This record gives sequence, C-alpha cells and structure tokens, in this order.
Amino acid sequence: MATTFSATAAAASSVQTGPGTMGGKYSELRIFDKDRSPVVFKDAKKYPLVPILMEKLQTIEVTDTYFKIFEDEDEPLHFTPSQTSGAAEGGVENVVYLAAASARQFKVGDVIIVDGLWVTGSTNYSVPTAGASPEQIRILAIGDESANTPITVLREGSDAIETTYTLVKAPSAMPDGWSAGAGYSIEESQLYNYAQNMEKIISVDENREHTRAYGEADMNRDMRKKRQSFNRSLSYAFHFGRRKLVTGADNRQRRNTGGLVEFIPSGNFTRLNGPATLQYYNGKSETWFQNGSDEKWAFIGPTVATYLSNKEVPFLVMNDELSDKFTFKIFDFETTHGLLHMVKDETFRGLSFANDLVIYDLDYIKFAYLSGMNVQIRENVQNPGDHFTKHEIYGCVGVWRTFADSHYYLADITG
Repeated sequence: MATTFSATAAAASSVQTGPGTMGGKYSELRIFDKDRSPVVFKDAKKYPLVPILMEKLQTIEVTDTYFKIFEDEDEPLHFTPSQTSGAAEGGVENVVYLAAASARQFKVGDVIIVDGLWVTGSTNYSVPTAGASPEQIRILAIGDESANTPITVLREGSDAIETTYTLVKAPSAMPDGWSAGAGYSIEESQLYNYAQNMEKIISVDENREHTRAYGEADMNRDMRKKRQSFNRSLSYAFHFGRRKLVTGADNRQRRNTGGLVEFIPSGNFTRLNGPATLQYYNGKSETWFQNGSDEKWAFIGPTVATYLSNKEVPFLVMNDELSDKFTFKIFDFETTHGLLHMVKDETFRGLSFANDLVIYDLDYIKFAYLSGMNVQIRENVQNPGDHFTKHEIYGCVGVWRTFADSHYYLADITG
C-alpha cells in the first residue's frame, strides 16, 4: 500500500491506495471525548446537469452498450438553388438547378414559390411591392441527376433565379385526369453512442471501521464523498465526454460515452468575445428556439453568473419552485420565442469553460443505462479472507442524445 501524507496535521490530507487504515489517520481525528462534531466537509458545490436529467426526464434503459437512436423529421419545404439560372422571358420555359438529393423530392407538376423574386404581370421585383406577390414556377421536366440537376420550369417573371434565393415547395398543380407519379420517402437518420463503465471504490479496514472517530462513521463519510465524486465525474462526462471505443492489449473494450458539447453542430457555436447584453440575448433567442421545444436549459459558468449578477439584469427572475426542487438557484429568462432556465454549473469552474454558456433542449436528451446496470452500490465486494470492507459505486451509463440542431454553445462571454 502506497501512502502520501501532508507535512503537518493542520494540512491533513492523505492519498492512499488500498483500504483506508488507522495508519492513514492522524491521532487528532480519533475520538477521546463525546463531541463528534469537528469534521466539516469543505466542498458543497453544485453539479446540476445529471440531477436535472434524472429528475426531469425518465431514464431510458438500453440493451446494448452500443445503443442507437433513429431521427425522423418532416419533409423539407425550403430548398436552395445549386446554380444561378439564366434570365428568361415571362411565361416561357427556363431552367433552375438543384442538388441531386433536393431534386429527388420534386416531380413534374409541382409548384415552387421563389422567395426573393416578386412579380406582377411579367415584371420582377427584389423586394415586396404593392400589387405584386412571390413568383410561382411550375415544373415541366426533371433532367438527369447531377450536382446541378436541371429542372425545366414555366416562369412568370424574367429575372435570373439566384443561389441566394429560397425555393419553397407549394402544393402540386396537376391536370384533370392525371396519372399518379412515383413517390419518394426520406429515411430516418441513425445516431449512436456508447454506455460507459464507471466506478468508485470505497474501502476501509476492520480496525479503522471499528474505531470511533470525530463526525460520522468513516465508511459513511467515505461513501458520501464517493457519491459526490461520482456525480461530479458524471457531470464532466455528460458535458464534455468524447465518444470513443478503444480495444486494449488485453482485447477488452473501453467505451467513452459522447457528451453533449461535442454533439453541438459548428453552426450552433458562437464565440462572443464581448459582453452579452439584454438586446443580444433577445436577438439570439430567435435562433435558440427555432429548432426543438420552447423550453430549454442554459448551464452557465461561474464567471458568466458573476457578470449577470453584476449587471443586475432585470430579465432574470428566480424560479422558486425549481430552485426548491433541485436545491440550487435556477433563474428564468422569458423571451418572445421561448423560456430559458439558467443555472450555474460548477463543472465549468477553473476551466476554460468558465466564461461559457451551453443551452440544451432536454426534450431530446436522456440518461441512458444498460439494462440492470443503472448507477447502484454493490456492497462487500472484497475477497474472502480480506480484513477490510469494500463497496463499489458503479454503473454502465451514457447520454442518449438527439436533434443536434436544438442545442447551442455561447463562448467567451465577458463582463
């Protein structure tokens, strides 16, 4: 057993491998009177992500350490031209271009609204104009698939259709007595993550276990500290874990569950490098709530919490009900576009994330565990004949994550 002690009893701190023994305890900690109160636990920081996930959402049981999620979505209605079309005379045929995957979703007879071109008669306008409306074009033929699939259309106006315009799919306009054409379907996309084996070990030898010491019993105190440590580790993994599968020299697999930050798409990442004003938050909220639900959670670094407190921001209102429920302060930011619950997360303290804010849509996140392997405590896992008691906190768990576009990251917020 290797043991490292601090230089003095006043700085009492020891790290040892194997079961805790009396040799790892200063004599001052042993109790020689009836007062058992002097032991004070120093760290009462809050790591809210995992408790909120486990309380707000039902955990989900998975039957494989490699678990899959399938995403389905509505058919898209907005498309971008892959190439600028040439100008045309009103009421004659012209060609627009779409990427192959987009072109497959159209058929002859479909009507497209061109957002960017307004028309009256055969005259186009680039802005909304009295008496005009967005130009509608009807598909006459679809060419061979390519990066720029040619779509022959009947135009109303004459201006070129630019790649900056949006093509909106409108209802088809079929002739009387038409024959149904070929349909198409959009398959579900597949996501996956891993369930990770996690553990904390608590062990105390027989002598220490039966020696009266200040405060609670050693095993109870160690168990409490290990539970808190396990929760902190889970918080780091669920925020910042990297999905990874490694096979060691022993041919055993080590799986890391992928966290939520790595799942956020680059288009949903903003580096502010400046103060976040009420106007800024209001402006960004339109983006934050354009995908997913209209109630989301923001986990903020301690430094960001300080900035918000210093500004005495009037738009943050403490949510007493949620604060009482979770035992840490939760503030609400009510925007035109949705409700944002904001909570300080100690996971970010002392790291480069202290000035950051992450927004998760908890409707699309779950706490996943392998069947029969949710977080639990297994007692007395020592070997027969060992003169110490050993318990294990363990679980095979991971993050069930989906709808990446509903989550956001705001970095480098300053005062």
